Amino acid sequence: MTRRAEVGDRAVRAAYIMGRSTFLGGGEWSALALLRALARARQVEPLGVVSADGPVRLRLSAAGVASEVLPIPSPLRHPVGAVRTLYRMWRLLRRRGVDVVHAGRSRAALYAGIAGRLAGVPMVWHVRESARDVAVYDVVLALLARRVVFVSGAARRMRFPRLERYVPGRFVTIINGVDTQDFRPDDGRGAAVRQRLGVADDAVLFGLVGNYIPRKGHRFLLRALTRAMELGLPENAHVLCAGNMLDANFVATLRREADAPQLRGRVTLHDAVDDPAALFSALNVFVLPSTAEGLSRALMEAMSAGLAVIATDIPENREAVPAGGMRAVPPGDEEAFARALVRFAEDAGLRRAAGVVNRRHAERAFSVERHARRMAVLYAGLRRHAEGGGPPTSSLMRMVRRLMARAGRGVLVHLAWLWRPRAREAAAGPVLILPARDAEAGVEMLPAIAAAARDVPGGVDVLACGAVAECAVRIPGVHVTLCDVHSSLGLLMALRLARRGGYGRVLVGEVGPALGTALAGLVSGAVSAGLAGCGRAALLSRAVLPGGECTPLWRRLVRVEQVSRDGAPRPCRAVHKAEEALELLSGLCRPRSARTPDAPLRVALHPLASIATEQWPMTAFCQLATKLEQRGVQVEVLGTVWDPVPDVPPCWHRGTERVRAGCDVPAVLDAIAAADVVVGPPTWVVRLAALCGARTVRIAGPSAGHEPCPDGVHMEVAAHDVECLGCGESFCRTRAHECMLAVEPEDVVDAVLTCAAQQGGGSAHGA
Repeated sequence: MTRRAEVGDRAVRAAYIMGRSTFLGGGEWSALALLRALARARQVEPLGVVSADGPVRLRLSAAGVASEVLPIPSPLRHPVGAVRTLYRMWRLLRRRGVDVVHAGRSRAALYAGIAGRLAGVPMVWHVRESARDVAVYDVVLALLARRVVFVSGAARRMRFPRLERYVPGRFVTIINGVDTQDFRPDDGRGAAVRQRLGVADDAVLFGLVGNYIPRKGHRFLLRALTRAMELGLPENAHVLCAGNMLDANFVATLRREADAPQLRGRVTLHDAVDDPAALFSALNVFVLPSTAEGLSRALMEAMSAGLAVIATDIPENREAVPAGGMRAVPPGDEEAFARALVRFAEDAGLRRAAGVVNRRHAERAFSVERHARRMAVLYAGLRRHAEGGGPPTSSLMRMVRRLMARAGRGVLVHLAWLWRPRAREAAAGPVLILPARDAEAGVEMLPAIAAAARDVPGGVDVLACGAVAECAVRIPGVHVTLCDVHSSLGLLMALRLARRGGYGRVLVGEVGPALGTALAGLVSGAVSAGLAGCGRAALLSRAVLPGGECTPLWRRLVRVEQVSRDGAPRPCRAVHKAEEALELLSGLCRPRSARTPDAPLRVALHPLASIATEQWPMTAFCQLATKLEQRGVQVEVLGTVWDPVPDVPPCWHRGTERVRAGCDVPAVLDAIAAADVVVGPPTWVVRLAALCGARTVRIAGPSAGHEPCPDGVHMEVAAHDVECLGCGESFCRTRAHECMLAVEPEDVVDAVLTCAAQQGGGSAHGA
């Protein structure tokens, strides 16, 4: 982030309620890393609140983070102490001028939520576990919090499988960060650790780092190790377990099993270490046989250290580790785990390749600076709402607004239904097509418009403006009337034309909440058809369900048009494959020039998104263009740089001027025909390129519509946790594009080269 995460003239003041004074798990280490990174970046003034003096407070002081001591007693066992803690926390928030209070554990979230409500300070609850607590307790904490931050998408889905639909916008997924400079591949520290542990330098060391608790899978690992020895595990293989010995009985059981004759001398049980980075540098393979996680911090640290991973195949682990970096084993399958141990012990090349993949992924996804930047944006957004007129809008107020909007929509639909003209049966005559509001969905309609123009003898009239009108006018048999149906005057014009045009059928392509096009279809008196949703079904003669994400919009609209002829659904005869779409759009698309083997790769960049939440920063586009040109790629830019960007690459000055929505469609079509790959956000330009048969790479953001592309070679580049961070509501007010910073230029370069190298059909998706 290039500017301070602040609203006025000071940084955001955030109090982190840790709830513990010692390091008993990854949560405390993650909180310490976050507060240290926030203090280094000077974007937030962090304050750590611990339950007592101890190692956590000493580490905070060493990192230059201010701290306070506040006991967090059990409210059931110590009700008087709980009331005293609430009062002291309320005073602390007021005295320190805290803008956001952040709770790292459930009990801390209960105190912080109540005290924050009393002090008018929004609370952030950090959920680190997938396993659910008492259901009512979890719901109460989620309602007390202004934002609920999950460490992984799996934890988000498993902890609250149904609550999110009732509190939209409250849940956020932000992956924890690790210091990738500290946790790095072996730089010499590992030899000293091995010498201290008594492990030979040539030994293949498997490591399990985590608290000694049953769900971590220590006993399962020992049984799998026994089986691996029966399968021929090399003699130099050794297993090291390190962590807090919280359960003395459990540790005693492990020691007895590790002292068995077949395992004696092959297993080391060690206590927690003060320098985990040095420990990871001594390992060769990290193992994680746990049955449940939120997102294992030890797993992220091992990946940052460049280690190969053997882990159970649970959603949390699958989400964290990329393909090629982990050998996934079904939970409880000792035989499969044993075979994985033998395979990694014997194959040093496999270990090295998996470690390289994990290290690269950790640098991109698990950077503590990235974690701190996203949390700073979240804090700034919450304070911006609080200082802009009270606390952030509650879920109750949003629910009331939605109910009022639905009630008003219902009244409008009912009145229109009562005053509707008498509907006719489908008759011969031209077809009136009313595209969707935005250009992206309107461009998706072009194959459906072409199919109707091909099959309807009376011709097709289209009411549209901008890019959709410019494209539709180039389709044979289509007459275009320039009209913005979604403006007041345009809607009156559409109603009048629909009423007096003598149309046989009206096709409504709206997919959003607008009802104007459906009203035009109603007053026409003709058979009107369109996609159901948002009350349109009551206004249309025949409505078709929008369908799932596997059905592109233009295929659904062809089905809608066919339903409107005879009233009975039937299989779509047209526009099943990309080749048929190209045939339908032959009058629109330019002939594509073939690329010779020795010619440079040609890439067209369209850097202008339709909305701010989809706008990849211009600096990132400049870096992408520079990296592509360094690889010998010929780059053309469709558009103009609006933000002041230093070091603009030369290709920016060769770009087409002012290619925006509704402008210069011929230039866009020429660029699409000349390019081998078209890159950009999900705008009408990229979607038109996909329909015209070009290979596309879409840079997706938090509000991207996930309409599938036609058959062909297409890729989507987006980090799996890119979403709105709470710094804006339905529209990003900060225009800082922090959510889009998760997409790295290197990822887009890899996607472009992969997309250009692929042959034939099929869609590919990259992360």
